[in-house]
Parts: sequence; structure tokens; C-alpha cells
Amino acid sequence: MTTSPLKFRNILGELTTAKLYGGEHLGVTAPVNFDLRAEISKIGKAIAKFYEPAVTQTKVIQIPPQLQKVLPNAFCEHEGQIYRRTDYQLELVSNQQQRIRAAMSVAKILDLVLRMQQYEDEKELGKLRQILNQKYDEFAIRFGHFISKENLSIFQEDPNYYRLRALEIDRGKGKSPAKAPIFHQRTVRATPRYRADNAKDALAQCLDAKSYIDLDWIANLIDKSISTVISELEGDIFYNGTIPPATVQETTNAEWITREEFISGNVVNRLNKIIAWQENGVPNWLNIDKYHQTISSNQPVPCLPETLDVDIKVRCAVKLGINVNAMTKNELKLLLHNTIRVKLGTSWLPEDVIKEFSEQLLSHTGTSTVKFHPDPANIWVIKGDSKLTNSPQNKTEWGTSNYTALELIDCALNQKDPKVYEYIKDKHGNITAILNVEATTASRTMQDKIQTAFKAWIWSECDRAERLCLHYNQYHNLYRDTMYDGSHLTFPNMAPDFEMRSHQRNFVRRVERQRAAFAAHRVGYGKTATMIAAGMELKRKGMAHKVMHVTMKSILPGYSKEFRRLYPEAKILVPNAQDFAKDRRRVLLSQIATHNYDAIILTYEQFFNLQISESTELMFLEEQMSAISSICEATNKEESRQVFRSL
Repeated sequence: MTTSPLKFRNILGELTTAKLYGGEHLGVTAPVNFDLRAEISKIGKAIAKFYEPAVTQTKVIQIPPQLQKVLPNAFCEHEGQIYRRTDYQLELVSNQQQRIRAAMSVAKILDLVLRMQQYEDEKELGKLRQILNQKYDEFAIRFGHFISKENLSIFQEDPNYYRLRALEIDRGKGKSPAKAPIFHQRTVRATPRYRADNAKDALAQCLDAKSYIDLDWIANLIDKSISTVISELEGDIFYNGTIPPATVQETTNAEWITREEFISGNVVNRLNKIIAWQENGVPNWLNIDKYHQTISSNQPVPCLPETLDVDIKVRCAVKLGINVNAMTKNELKLLLHNTIRVKLGTSWLPEDVIKEFSEQLLSHTGTSTVKFHPDPANIWVIKGDSKLTNSPQNKTEWGTSNYTALELIDCALNQKDPKVYEYIKDKHGNITAILNVEATTASRTMQDKIQTAFKAWIWSECDRAERLCLHYNQYHNLYRDTMYDGSHLTFPNMAPDFEMRSHQRNFVRRVERQRAAFAAHRVGYGKTATMIAAGMELKRKGMAHKVMHVTMKSILPGYSKEFRRLYPEAKILVPNAQDFAKDRRRVLLSQIATHNYDAIILTYEQFFNLQISESTELMFLEEQMSAISSICEATNKEESRQVFRSL
């Protein structure tokens, strides 16, 4: 081996000037009698026999107070250097600092554009949009598009990257991405500046801003007294406290409700309360006649027995105090079609009615006992003496080889389907339960036959029909469904090209007032957008602080994409599988607890992996055990065993 005058080591040959491809450049030539194999062997012997990894030290510092809000894995700048936030520290980034700093510059102006879109200053928004175009173009020319593989490899763990990625629209392989609409137009609606000339308009804006009635807010908006506001809103808002105070100033916002809420819920109790107010007298600020007229005209329509016997229906109507002769044909038709539907298992039916039916069905009088245990158990218990249980009616006529009639009635009362299993033991002694389809079908068919017999029997006798009809209308037919109106909602920060339809607005309003709601809309009716908007409205109005969306794993990407399309400025967290690894789960929970996200989107599997604390679980179990013990103590020993098994 030879060494060049420039002292390059381990070069197999001599340095020279080569002219092989035209022009002069550095080359290596072999000396005379050069043994390449021997020279390679020498180099091999000179190499150390062990590996020493390079010693590198990554600079790590504690997070300063001004950077506490930086999200985990996000880049940030501190004292002229680029850092990435780990769980609880800042870690110096050793390379690509210029690229990261340029991306942060784009992100900074993007935040300003998004923030300015909340206001109606189009001139200032246009200036910021121009700067955004300039900063983005500078980055794209120097470092490529954000969609590129190189930028993805550098920024993909930064939670802010996908906001930058959203600045580009992928146009397919071989084509440069197009700029997103935010570069040339408004992408979120401005936060409304509330202005009103009258109380009605102010009420609508108050409900949009706060979701509830705030009389002071309305009065300040239109510069009028609270008394004047209440006078102007007569028929639109109603006092719903226990007893009206002497002056309106003594009422609280929580005691005022909208018309849609006043004429819904338990309207029978509300009417009785209004009548009591009339009898005791009310202050001058409350128009009691208006209250009485409004609630009286919105009482539930009386319900009559579900039977083809018109005579029984008419007798029940008379029992309810309805003047059938004074009704028009259409009114009578509507009344006759509003029926009471019952079956074995309807919780409001008296115990003696179930007892009477069972004994008549099985042709044994006075030999059964029926007991209903209400909340929290909601369990029926039925049993008969030996004469009844051993009767052919119980075993064969209304029973099957696997279920007696009393057992089928018990299943029906407790909303259970009978099931018949066969148990097979293998050679290892393991027992496997296999559903006997034929026997199960036979038992369910007989249960349906008993249900049909009950429905034919329950309204067949006039006195019983009148009694049950009167009981149902007095104690259960008390409610009217609330028909919420969300027409006043403006949805600030939503993408301006999306318009919520009336059923979506009404559902969002229902969520605001009830918190729990069931979106049973058809496919394509915008359930995803509706729930996203509902969550954002709860967050905006301070009615929720941590809004979590739980969805199926298969639609998680689409749900997240729809969220970002509807609310481009929203701060959302979509954890991946690595975040739910055992060693990362606590960090994720801390991240959710300490950061102000607009939404956290999880799959069902991820949601059920979030364990509740042991103290919360223990408290729940103790409450359940206490309730079960109370139920069992209230029953005799034999009933207690049956109730306990059901629970």
C-alpha cells in the first residue's frame, strides 16, 4: 500500500490526474507489480477488532414558563435555537433548523390569518393573507411542499404539521399540489357582533351566545330595563320558579325558560302549578292569564284503549270527562286513534291485573302471587302454588317441554327471550353450552301466543278498561315532547361554505339543553357534522370543557377529516395506536387533562382502554351493592333469591 503526498490514508494505489472522461480530475492508479489481494488483507488487519459508538450528547432543558403551552412533540424556538418538546422537557434539534424555522414562520402567519377570520375586518385579513402567500412560497421554493416525503419525515410527529399540510391540495402523482382556499378566501365564519333593536332579536342572539336566557345581557344589549324586556318577551319566555317573587328583579336567570320548554315536559304538573298560583295570587309583572292559556292549550291528547270495541273506547272517554257528542268527526277520529299500547312487561300495569290474567289463562284462581320491584331493579316476580305449577295448563297447554307457562310469563314481564341450551362435556371435562334452536323457537312461539292472549284480554272487560285508561291518563300521560328550535344559531368559526340544515340546527339546540340526545337521522342527513357542531357549541358557550368524540375505528380518518373541514381552526387531538401503548397511556391522559383541546377523537377500542380510577370504580360498586341489598331486604327469602339472580 502506498500513501500519497497529501497523506490520504488507506488508498489502494497512487493518486494521479486522470483524463478518462475528458478534462482533468483526481484519480488512482495501481503501481507496478501491485498485489490488490495482499493490500486489502493489510487494511483488514489494521482495522480495530471492536466497535465504539460515537458519543453524542443531546442538549435537554426544562420547559420555561412561556413555552408551557407548547404541545408534546411540537417544535418551538428558545433563545435562537430550535427545540422539540418531549413529555416534560425541551430537546435541542441538531439539524434542519433552517427548514423548521421557515415552517414555524408559515405556521405563525397561518395562526394570525385564522385568528383574524373571527372578525369582520376584510382589509386587515387581506394583508395577512398576502403575507401567508409570500411565506408559503418562500418555503416551497427552498424546502419543497409540505406534502413531500422529506418534509413528512421531519414534521410528521409535530401536532402542528397537519395544519400546514392542509395548506396544500394533493392533485395526484406527478402534479404539484394546489394552494388551499385559505390563501385567497375566508374559510371560517366571523364571530358575530351582537346588535339588536328589540327584545325578540336580542333573545335570539342571547340564546346563540349563551344557550340560556340572561335578562341582564338582553337588557344591556338593547339598553332597556328588565321589566321592559319581560313585557316585550311576553309569550316567548316564561317564569318557571316555585313561587313568583314580588318583583321581577328578584328572579334568577335559571328560573326563566323559553316557550318551547314551557309547553313540553310534564305539562300536567305545570298546569296544576299555574292553577295554584292563580288561587294564591301573583304579582303584577306576571301575566297569569297568558300562562294559563298557553299551558292549557298544550296538554297531552287523552289516550284510549287499543281495542276494536268502539263502545269501550267511548265509555273510557266519558270517564275521562270528554264530551264526545260535542266533538267533530275529525276530532273524534283523532281521539279514537290515540291509543294505549300495553303488553306483558309494561311497568305501570298494576300487579293484580297480571295476577288476574295469569290465573284466568291457567284456569286456577287465587293460586298465584305477583310482585313488581321498581327502580333500581325494575323486576317482576311471579310464582304459583304446587297446584298451579303442576297443572296441565301450566306445563303443556301454555307451556313447552323446557318452559312452563309461568316461566314464559316471567320472561315476558322482564323483557327476556327464552333460550334453551344443551350442555356437552368433552374428554377433558370442559362443558360447552350449545343453543338448541328448535326448542328455543318453540318456547318463543309459545311466549308470543301468551302475549297475544294478554293483549286480547286486557281491554276486553269494560270496568277493567275504564280503570286502566283512567290510571294511565292521570299518572303517565303527562308529558309532551320538546320540539327544539335552533334557527337562531350562527355557528361562529365554522367553514362559511357549509350551511347547517334545520334538523341539524334543532338537534344542536337539543344537545345544548338536554346534553343527552339520539341522532337517529337517515344515512346522508349529516349526523357527523351535527355532532361536531354540537360539541363545538358546547365548548364555545362554556357548557363543556373536554369534549370527547367516540367513533368506530373504520370511520375515524373520515371523522377527523370532516372535523377539520368544518372547523379549520379547531384544536383537535386524534391519538394513534402508539399513544395507547402501556408506557404512553398515562402521558396521553396528562396531555388531555392539561391542554385546551376543542375535541378529542377516539375509537371505541381506545375509549374503553381508558380506565377509571380505582376509587371511582369502588364507589360505583358500593352504590350498586347497596341498592341490591336494599331490594333483597325488602323481599321475603324466596323472592330475594329470584330477584338477586335477575339482577
